[in-house]
Amino acid sequence: ALNAQKNDSAVCVFGTTDKEVERPHLIEQFRWGNRQFILNVNVFTEGFNVPGIACVVPSPTKSFGRLMQQIGRGTRPIPGIVDGLADRAARLAAIAASEKSSLLVLDIL
Repeated sequence: ALNAQKNDSAVCVFGTTDKEVERPHLIEQFRWGNRQFILNVNVFTEGFNVPGIACVVPSPTKSFGRLMQQIGRGTRPIPGIVDGLADRAARLAAIAASEKSSLLVLDIL
């Protein structure tokens, strides 16, 4: 549906997507802005770090911890924004002034 609205804007990664070549290629396409959306279900729940993520649509879960893991994929500040800032107020101000000042979480449930 996303690609029907904007051609080649989305890629989908499944658990069966080749981990050696295809998956890294699709991630890099997203990381460098060649694709606007990267879709998955429980593939990138943990350990996926692309600071530019601006929107997360968590998959259904009854686990608060899993929900926080999913949302956490989008809470990374852009590199260089909070580096060297020692106190919380300075970090929050730097994030607020950055190009990624917030995260949109679309909870479809």
